[in-house]
Formats: sequence, C-alpha cells, structure tokens
Amino acid sequence: MQEGFQKILMETPDDLEALHGLSDVYARLGDLPIRESEDDVASYRQAREYYEKAFEGFQKILEQTPNDLEALNGLADICAKLGCLLLDMNALPDVVEQPDQSSQYKDDYGQAREYLAKAEEGFQKILEETPDDLEALRDLANVRNRLGDLSRTEAWLTTWAENKFEEPDFTQAVEFYGKAEEGFQKILEKAPADLRTLHNLSGLRITLGVVSEGKHEYEEAQEYFTKASEGFKKILEREPDSLRALRDLADVCERLGEVARRMDDRSQAQEYFAKAVEGFETLLEKAPDNLEALRRLVEVYEQLGDLAEREADPFKFNYEDDEDDEEYDEDDEEEKPDFTQAREYFAKALETQEKLVELSPNNLEALRDLTDACERLGGLAKKEGDRKQAREYFMKGLEGFQKIVEQTPDNFRALSFLYRAQSNLGELQEDYEQEKLEYENALEIARKTLKRARKDRQALSDASRYCEELGRIARKEGDDERAIRHYKEALEMREKISKRTPDNVEMLSAVGDVCFILDEIWK
Repeated sequence: MQEGFQKILMETPDDLEALHGLSDVYARLGDLPIRESEDDVASYRQAREYYEKAFEGFQKILEQTPNDLEALNGLADICAKLGCLLLDMNALPDVVEQPDQSSQYKDDYGQAREYLAKAEEGFQKILEETPDDLEALRDLANVRNRLGDLSRTEAWLTTWAENKFEEPDFTQAVEFYGKAEEGFQKILEKAPADLRTLHNLSGLRITLGVVSEGKHEYEEAQEYFTKASEGFKKILEREPDSLRALRDLADVCERLGEVARRMDDRSQAQEYFAKAVEGFETLLEKAPDNLEALRRLVEVYEQLGDLAEREADPFKFNYEDDEDDEEYDEDDEEEKPDFTQAREYFAKALETQEKLVELSPNNLEALRDLTDACERLGGLAKKEGDRKQAREYFMKGLEGFQKIVEQTPDNFRALSFLYRAQSNLGELQEDYEQEKLEYENALEIARKTLKRARKDRQALSDASRYCEELGRIARKEGDDERAIRHYKEALEMREKISKRTPDNVEMLSAVGDVCFILDEIWK
C-alpha cells in the first residue's frame, strides 16, 4: 500500500488523496513498533521516523487545503503522538538510569512541547467547526493532560538543576490539568456511559491528588483521590472483570491511606490500606502472575506493618541498644511493646515478596526488596528480644544482598546494604570475637563502597560507627592500643562529615563523644 501511494505521487505529486493515504499509512506504521515491541529506545526511534513522515504529509495537504478537517485531524493526532512519544522515550529505564544517555534526550522536551501545542491548536480548530465532536474533545483533553505532565517534569528538572531543596513550581502543570479535567467532564455530561473518559478523568484526579500531596495540601489531595476512587467504582459496576480498574482502585485506596497517615488519622489509614490489600488480592486471583500487583501488595503490607509498629511502640524505645536504659527493664514484660500484629503484616509482605522473586528470579530490585523485608522482620524480632529469630532473618537478608553483589560487583548501592546487613548480625553476637568479626566485615564492605563513592555521607557515617564499635570491643578486651586506633579512624571520618555539613548538630555531638572516649583512655 505504501509503495502504491508513493508511485502515484511520483507521477502526480499534487494528488491530495494519495498524499492523504500515504500519510495515514505512515501513521499506522508508526503505531506498530510501539504496539508490537517491548518499550525500548530503538522501537521509539523507529516509530518517531514514521510519525515525522506522516507529519510532513499532513502539513503538505494543509498548505494546499487549509480547511481540510480530515487532514487537520490527522496532523493534530500525529502531533499528539509525537509529543507523547518524546515524553515516553525520556521515561524509559535505559535512558533514566544512565545520565550520559539521558542528557542527549533532554532537548526533546522542547520539541515535545511544540508538537503538543500544535496538537492542542489543531483540536481546538476542529471543535470550533464541529463543537459536538466528542472524539476531538477527548483528544484535546488528553493533549492538555500530557502538557501538564511535561510542565510537571520540566519543573522537577529546573529544581534539580538549581539544587533547590523545595517543592517545584507546578502552577503551569496544574493549569493544564485543570483544563483537561474540564474537557473530560464535558464529555461525561454528554456521554455519561463513556467508560474510557471516566477512566481518563479518574487517572487525572490521581495525578492532581499527588501534586496536592506534594504541596502538603492533604485535604485537597484526599478530595481528588476520593473522586478518583468513585470513578473506578463506577467502572467496576459496569465492568467487574476490568483488571485495569481493579488495579487503579487498589492504587488509589493505598494513596488515600497514605494521606490519612500523614494527617495522623491512623484508623482511617488502616481502613484504606485494608481496602487496598483486598483490591490487589482480588486482582491477583484473576491474574496470579501480575508482578506489579504483587509488588504493590508488598508495599501495602509494609504500610500496615509500619502503622502497627508505631501503634505498639509510639516512642520508638531502642531497648536493644542500651541494656541499662532506665525506661526499660528486660524482666518487666509490661514495658515490652507487642509487635505481633506488625510482624504478621511484615511476614505477609515477605511471603508476597518471595512469590515475586520466584516469578522474576533475575529481578535484582525484587531481590533487594526481599532482603529489606528480612531486615524489617529481623529488627522487630530484635526489639522483642528474640535474638535467634532476628539472626535467622538477618542471615537471610545477608544472603540476598550477597547474591546481588555477586551479580553486580560494582553496585555500590548493593554493597551499602550488604555492610548494613553485616552490621545487624554484629549487634546480635554474644561473644566479642564473633561480634568483632562481623563488624570488621561490615567495615571492609563500607570501605569498598567509599572507594567507589568517596562522598557517600551515609557510608562514611556507617563506617565511623563500625570503627567506634570495634573500639568498644577492643576496650572490653583490654587492648587500649587497638581501641585508640579504631576511635581515631572514627574521629577522622566524623570530622570529614562535619566539614561538609557544619550545621549537623548530631554529627558534631558524635565527634564530641569519640573525643570524650579517647580522653578517657589516655587518662
């Protein structure tokens, strides 16, 4: 078909019908790489080439016949596709995770804005001629929604580039989102049964809720999320087997729970999180291999676990860190918080995470989350004085991080988690030799991390703590010379951090603590 139109145009270049047909073919060819291939840069580039050819064709038609609504719609549609494609291309993992590659695509945002603005202008012209065209109204609302996404992304990039520690200015984004919301509402006034538009509107309200939440306007966020949930419920009344609507309703219930938690309404937060669990579990009954649903279910269980932990221990007494703490008597059972419910939720999170790893064994992110769950359970067992179970969980977590490091030896993020897992085991040891070995292993791994990222403040802080712990053990063993060596190294590390963050009162205090200990030894 493509070759046929091209032959016609070679013989009669002004044949608008053939030009229109060829432009339509290019538009369809552009859809294929995205529809039939996995999302990757190569597929997006191929789609972009076809869309640009379609763009040129529709433009030629409109140069000769400016009032051709069919060509105008084709051009507006292609502009919308090109703008969205440039935005989606920049969101691909292999672009985002590699800054050197990401930088070459940043200029695409300006071009994306030009395409989307041209699409907006085209759909507006169509609606001036055919005001009852619901498809054009939907397209216009979708374009404004994506312009909002673009403005939001650019606001983030501007804030990061200027190293500002404040919420980006989303004013322009909210304006576009507001216009999109009005457009979707107009469609639903004329076609209340239009479920596609209802889904678009509900999704947009989630976005508006997220923006409000970022500005700490929690009541407004709650209102948007509630409206979104009502929309998804309406869809499920009509299409009870809609996996997309089930997922989105569960998602918005989790968001409502998070907002309620931020508003310190724990009861309501638990209620919403429970609804989210129910939603994701229903989705998994229909689609057991849905990795995203499993991942989100883990998140919700962890949220419930956090709430239960705070309920059990609102003051966060670190009993295990100080056996002489006056507020805690190891023999006084009444003062021990009961983490039973929290542990149940975290155990469910771990069980779900294990299913996720089983379905996706090569997913390092899933494996890391699994080890995180082990650490959470180990931490709770440790708080309750169950050292044996704590050690079992920490060992399982340590094995997970070791697998990650084996597969990605230069992954200093995995290394940092590995030395913290090693440290957890060190704190549980009951004899100084084994405790010393664990802290030495943790310190060695922390040093490896610092070789790869010398300015990693967390690694430097952790390494200084391990040095201090090794100094404490050396003093217990009566080896003051080794203790001084470890404390001096801890002091040097903490002084480095203090120079970089002179206003860090906690670190200044930590420096003073080490100086006090050294002074005691020298006396």
